[in-house]
Parts: sequence; structure tokens; C-alpha cells
Amino acid sequence: MKSISKAALYAVIVSCIFHLEVKPVYAASSDAEDISRLPYILSAVLILVVFTLIFHFYINYLKKKLLLEQDFSKNIISNIKTMIIVCDLDGKVVMFNKFAQEISGYSLEEAKGKKVFEIPFLNEGTDLGKRIYDSIMADKLLENYEACLTARNKKPIYTLWNMDAVKDAQGVSVNMVVMGIDITGRKSVEQKLTESYRELEQTHEELVATEEELKEQYDDLNKRDIELRHSEERYRLAVEGVNDGIWDWDGKEGKLFMSKRCRLIMGFDNDSEAITIDKWFGTVLREDMDRFVKGFNKYITEPQDKHFQIEYRIRTADDRIKWIRTRGMAIWDGSGIPIRVAGSNTDITEQKVSDEKIHQLAYYDSMTGLPNRALLTDRFIIAAANAQRKGWMVAVFFIDLDNFKTINDTIGHSFGDELLFRVGEQLKLKMRRSDTIARLGGDEFIILQANVKDINEVNLLAERMLALFKEPWVLDEREFYVTASIGISVYPNNGLDLQELMKNADAAMYKAKETGKNNYKIFTQELNSRMMERLAIENYLRKATEKNEFVLFYQPQVELSTGRITSMEALIRWLSPNIGWISPDAFIFIAEEIGVINVIGEWVLRSACTQLARWHEEGFDDLKISVNLSARQFQQLNLVELINNIIEETGIKAQWLELEITESIAMQDLEHTISVLQSIKDIGISVSLDDFGKGYSSLNYLKLLPINNLKIDKTFVHDITTNVNQAKIAKALIALAHNMELTVTAEGVEVPEQLEFLKKEKCDIVQGFLFSKPMSANELEPAKKYQDDLQQALQ
Repeated sequence: MKSISKAALYAVIVSCIFHLEVKPVYAASSDAEDISRLPYILSAVLILVVFTLIFHFYINYLKKKLLLEQDFSKNIISNIKTMIIVCDLDGKVVMFNKFAQEISGYSLEEAKGKKVFEIPFLNEGTDLGKRIYDSIMADKLLENYEACLTARNKKPIYTLWNMDAVKDAQGVSVNMVVMGIDITGRKSVEQKLTESYRELEQTHEELVATEEELKEQYDDLNKRDIELRHSEERYRLAVEGVNDGIWDWDGKEGKLFMSKRCRLIMGFDNDSEAITIDKWFGTVLREDMDRFVKGFNKYITEPQDKHFQIEYRIRTADDRIKWIRTRGMAIWDGSGIPIRVAGSNTDITEQKVSDEKIHQLAYYDSMTGLPNRALLTDRFIIAAANAQRKGWMVAVFFIDLDNFKTINDTIGHSFGDELLFRVGEQLKLKMRRSDTIARLGGDEFIILQANVKDINEVNLLAERMLALFKEPWVLDEREFYVTASIGISVYPNNGLDLQELMKNADAAMYKAKETGKNNYKIFTQELNSRMMERLAIENYLRKATEKNEFVLFYQPQVELSTGRITSMEALIRWLSPNIGWISPDAFIFIAEEIGVINVIGEWVLRSACTQLARWHEEGFDDLKISVNLSARQFQQLNLVELINNIIEETGIKAQWLELEITESIAMQDLEHTISVLQSIKDIGISVSLDDFGKGYSSLNYLKLLPINNLKIDKTFVHDITTNVNQAKIAKALIALAHNMELTVTAEGVEVPEQLEFLKKEKCDIVQGFLFSKPMSANELEPAKKYQDDLQQALQ
């Protein structure tokens, strides 16, 4: 264009010179006045041409400047660290900026022209693409929508998206702009947004200065001017669409700029309100002001880092407390004075609340608010290091509430939880500030006694703890006496790490329970030996079923009115090749703890039913079998189905089987117990409540439980001939059971005087050493001679 313009200028000049030189040749034949005006005409033509060319050059200069400015704006939009996707009203992508390409791994060619939900980056593992498309179709906006996207390299990208419409001068939507920020790289985004904001603001000021002049003189540039405003609007939306607020402080003029979002975060609602540094600093809480000022001044005076970051609290105009994270970067002049500082403010209140909740959940018990195992471990490490340095000790108290389950089952779990909370509070009052109390779960507490110089300090603390439980606890306007058993181990004598010390304290606690509860025991090597014995039992017990080491013994149950053996109670024994004979009391509770009781229980039930079928084949077809169910076995979901299958396998009838449960089993979940027992009774199996009188002896269970038989515990029977009160209780129990149409079985009958008492009170069935000790099936065959001997003994 430039060369053509020059050529035209040269042509005009040559033409003018030609006319000046040639025209005088014909002067004789021309009018003299015309010749005299010719130089003026040529000068006017030359001036006109020169002016036209200058004007043309100026227009081209303005056009190129505008194109450069437009390209500059497009480059800003393309390279801004915000994903910008422009869609037409059909949901097709018309713009997919460079940052979106870098983040997603998809090029402009792969995205342009496709509908937004066809881009894999916006749809794999999320519905973002569909949400954007649906919003465009419904002419709705998408605001602050978070989505985890998957880039082409399978890297997860956490993003925040906003969408707005781009409208023409008449207010009609022409495009939809979707903006996403990578909130996993927020720090980098903040910096680049701040830098881009300054550049675009400067560009905007230049464009505004020339906009009116260009609009008046060149109508053909109106379209490009509209596009430039669209570019500005896209960037404004990108800035205001993010969660962070942008600020810029001019150190020379003392002026502070805050974006609209920044004002909202800081509680400055009025857009026209002048915000100063003093006004900003005035919102900072007094408790955080020193840290805020020191952090800012340290960055200004000792700029070791490129950026500074401060977290602090502010009080807004409406008296709300917010947590703010301020990040920024300064520019210094040659003398080291900061002339400009800019950055971002982020509202991190929710994050701080969430962090506090996570910390609370990670280190504190949710019910009592006491430290949990994790925090206890941290504090033990500190206490042990201090003790090792000073030659002191650390004591670990393992506290377990005795019969706590009674509270839960009597007045409900909510009151049980209240009791645990109050116990924890009272225990804390007995401790020093250097000590720690933690709740492990259930009704178990751990106390860490630090800085112990003498073992007497341990004994004194244990006595103070036990003293708490001498007074009743009032719950639901009722008094409850709850005691505690405490086991204690001492660092470094009984262990070097918390796990070992807790294990040893736990063993000492069980020893305290065995010796009557409501006391404390300090771990000794003797207890350690017993722990090793228990571990040996655990190991052998896991393989005992596979090796067929269990044996069933049977004890006759005699009907007092006829003297006949009506039933046999199946009693398990364990003959270990490594240890020898082991009673059920020594291994059943361990089997429940290590999870093998269900296998053992199934074996007992199947073996007892098989033996009963054999006795029936031998002619004793009116004999029943009684089998005990353990607590863990009773909780099996398929228990009724299992019993049914064993009855079918062994060929016995359901009415010849009786299942025994204890009060403690019934109390674990009364509703579940009633449901299971009713299902068992519906089959035709009878149910017996075993060991009544040994535990809680709640008459409420007799009324609610669907049972057939009540077994009086041998502890009652033992003293009925020597203790008047025991005799009265036994007599009342028999009468009560008969009134409820239950049969009564008395256990532990060992002397004739006990038998006479039970016969007089019309007890239905008895069993005990007076008739027979438990024996194997080979030793105890229910032969006629044995029956005759029993009848003779009863006469």
C-alpha cells in the first residue's frame, strides 16, 4: 500500500513538471492569461495530492494501531491464566484459549466447532460440559460451580467455573463466555491475574482516550470497537468471577485500589466508598494485629521471598469475624522504598472452620471432647522424652467402668453417653495440668501421668480416681452407683512405647476386675506371665477346631416329679495336646474376642444334635438335649437358618432341642433378642433363660422374653439351706416362674438338703453333682439301670 501511494505521488509530480515545460511551446497559439495561471493551478494540485497522501498515511497508522491494540487484547485473553471458552448460542465452541489448551491438553482445533459437551476434558468423570450446554440452552448463568476435571494426561484438575452472556449494543446475547480457574494452583493464578489486570487496565485507559474520536471520524471502525469492549468484558468477568479479591496500593500517592470482590470479602459494601490502608488495617482483630504488622513489615524491610502471605482475622462492619489470607508482591525504587504493593485477599473462614473440625476429629473424641489415641500418643512421646532426660517416670492408667452396660440398657444410650462425658470431666479435675486424659472408646479411659518422681504419686492418683466413684451419679433423676477398675503400667519399667504400656495396663485392669472390681492394680511380671499364657491359649484355640480337640460332656437334668432323666445339657471341654484339659470359663471368652466362637458354637450344636439322634435310635426317644448359645453366636444374622439346617441334617425333631441364653445376652439388644427367640420358638424349639440370679435378675426380662424355662443359678441353690434370705428368694423365684407358666430348673444341686428344699417348693427340674457330674457320651449312657438308680435316690 505504501509503495502504491508513493508511485501515485511521483506520477502526479512528473505530470505537473511535464505541463510546466511543454505548455510554453504553444504559448503563441494560447491565451496569455491562461498561461500565467498555470503555475498556481499546478501548485494547488500538488498541495491537494500531498494532503491526500498525508491523510491516507494517518488513517493507515490509526488502523494499524487499533489492530495492534486488538491483537494485544486478544493475546491477553488467549494467554491469561484462566480457562476461557466462548460458545455460540447453539453450544458450539468458538474460542478455546491457550490456557484452556495447556490445562486440558486439547488443542483449539480439537475443541473449536464442537458442542461443549463433546469435549472430553469437560465430561470425563464430571457433568460440567452438559451443565454448560444445558445452561446455554436455558439461557441461564452458571455461577461458582466446582468440578474435578481430567486432563488428557489423566491428571486431575480442580476448577471453579462461572458463565455469563456477551451481549451486543442492543442487549441481545450473542455469545456465552465460560471461565474456569485452576484452584489447585491458585497462588500462580493470583500473580498472573494481578499482572494481567494492570496490563489490561492500562490498555483500557488508552482505548477509552481514543474511543470517542475514532467513533466520530471512522464509522467503519465501530465493529472493531465493539469487539474490543467484548474483550474487556470477558476479562472483567474473569477477574470478578474468581473467589479472590484483587488489591493494589500505590506507595507514592497513598491510594488503594480494591476490586468489587475484594470489597465484599473485607465487608466494604459501598463501591463509591474510598478505601485506605488505615481503614483496611483497622478491620484486623487486636489479637492478630501484631502478627499482621510484623509479617508485612518483615517482607518490606527484609524482602527475602518474592511474595508475602499473612493469615489473620478481621471484624466486618456487621460484626462478623472472618479469616483472611492476604498475598502480595511489592516493587521497590532504587533506594529500597516500596512504591507499589499488589496482591489478593481470600476469605478462608470456611477453610479454617473445616481445618478446626478436622483437627478436632483427628485428635479429640467426638462425644466427650477428650483427646483420642492420636493426641495421647503425641503427648506420651513428649512426656517420655522429658522423663528420660530427668530420670523420672510416666504412668499409664487404663480405666474401665464396671457394669457400664447396665446404664445403657436400663435408661438408654443417651444417658450412658452423658455419664461418660461427666466421668471424663470429673477425672480431669483430679489431674495436674501436665497430665492427659483420653477416651479410647466405649467406657475405657486412659490417663497419662507425666513427671512422676515416686511410685507413691501413682498410688495417690489412683486413690483419687477411685474416690470419684464412691458417690452416686444422678441420671434422669435416678441415682446410679458405677465403679471403676484401673490398671497401671509405668514407663520405663513396664514398657518403652505407649502401645506396650497400654497393653500392660490393660492386663493389670483385667486383674483388678478379677479381684472384685472397684480397685486398681499395677502391672507386674506375674501379670506378664499370665498374658503370655493367654496368648498361647489364643494361638492354640485358633487351630483347635481344625484339629478336632473339643469334646462334649453331658450332665443329666432330672424331673423331680418322676425321677426321670428328661434332658441332657451339652457342655464343651477342650483337650489341648499342648496344655491339657481346659474348662470353658478359661477359653470361651477368648474365643469370642478372637472371633472363633461361631465356628465352635456351630460344632457344639451339630455334635449335640447328632448324639441325641443316636440316643433316640437306641430307644431313648423321649430324651431332650440342651445347648448353650454364646453372646457372639446369638448375634449371627443367619442363626435361625443355621439351627434349622442342623435339625434337618441330624434328623431330630425341633421339640427335642432346647437352647439356653444368659441374661447378659438378652440385655445386649432386647428388641433383637425378642425377635430371634420368637423365631426359634416358632420352629418348635424351647428356650431357657440360664444363670438367672447371677447377673441383673431383672423381672422385666421375664415378662418380655419369649422363654419356656427359667434356670436358677447355682449360687442361689448353694446357700438355700443355710441362708434364710437366699431361701426366700429361691422360693419366690419358683413361685413367680410358675405363675408365668414357666418351668423351673435348679442348677448346682449337690447335697440332699438342697434337693429336699427344691422338692418341697415344687421345683420342676434339677441338675448337679448329687446326681451326676458332666461326663462324655461313652461314660454316661442313659440306660434303664441309671434311670432306676436315680429314681431310687429321689425316694
